[in-house]
Formats: sequence, C-alpha cells, structure tokens
Amino acid sequence: AYYNSKGMTLLDALNEIFDEFGYWLESQNSFTFPGEAGSKKISDMMSDFREKKADVLPGEIIKFTDYNDGPEVTGVPKSNVLYYEVKDGWFCVRPSGTEPKIKLYCGAKGKCINCATKRLDEIRSKALELMK
Repeated sequence: AYYNSKGMTLLDALNEIFDEFGYWLESQNSFTFPGEAGSKKISDMMSDFREKKADVLPGEIIKFTDYNDGPEVTGVPKSNVLYYEVKDGWFCVRPSGTEPKIKLYCGAKGKCINCATKRLDEIRSKALELMK
C-alpha cells in the first residue's frame, strides 16, 4: 500500500535499493571425499588454504581470518573455518562437521547484476583452483 500510494510497484522499490546499495550474490559448493583417504584430503586442503592464503587472490586479500585461532583472536568459538575478505566480495572454506565434505561459500557485490555475477565467478574460480 505504501509504494502503491507513491505510484511505485514493489519491483520499483527493490530496484531503488539495488541502485543505492548494489547487487549482492552468493554461492555455495560442496565436495564429498568419503573414507579415511577423504578425511586426509580434506585436512590437506584446509592446510593448503592456510599456507597459501596470500596466493589465493594475489593483491586482493583485504582480511584473512582463521577461526581456528579461537575467541581471543576472532571473538567467536574456535572452529575449522577460513574466511577471506577480498575486493568487492569474500569467500569462506570449511569442512562439514557431519559429512565427509568440504564446503566453499562465496559472495560478491557489483553495481549491476552482471558486474556482481562476473565478480562472483572470479572469486569462486580462484578459490576452486586451490581445492584441486
């Protein structure tokens, strides 16, 4: 009723929000590695991410947080989670606590939907390179 009284549709209102704040997109990928060999692979992948954090997106990492450092550093309980803040986005990698999986979460923003999509694809592809 509010937007109708202003001669706007809900889509018009949503587009105003996008114009002001940009577009934010997220994705999630899971990779399953069963058995003892899978558990070791996941552990090795997490170690690789920790060791190669500067190589993930060279020159773009704004902030790296290893939640394994515990509450005295991160402010939250200790957890096997790595978080990377990069220009116009972020990504996070963590093993599942209940399944033989490692998960990659990515997010990106852009002034237009195509810009956000392109940035999300760039961030995800760089992170996926390290998961091989």
